[in-house]
Amino acid sequence: MAKVIIPFPLRKYAGNRREVIIDGDNLKETMELLLRQYPGLETINHDSALLSIFINNRLIRTGSEKWDTFILNNEDEIALIIPIAGG
Repeated sequence: MAKVIIPFPLRKYAGNRREVIIDGDNLKETMELLLRQYPGLETINHDSALLSIFINNRLIRTGSEKWDTFILNNEDEIALIIPIAGG
């Protein structure tokens, strides 16, 4: 099981939760289970301009087609980050 941190702008799609526990063996399975549980998050899932994913504070720099290579442990933390630009 991994803890998934939900950023503030996306919490409305996740029952206003700051974090959720998802029981996936790898990043791909975890994200699929997360989206099944909270389908509103689907809007940001595959758009790398809208979402960055970190596992234990390490940025994942591959597309979703390789997410199954990231095996997760019980104490892993996945952070969904929405990049913010300013000017």
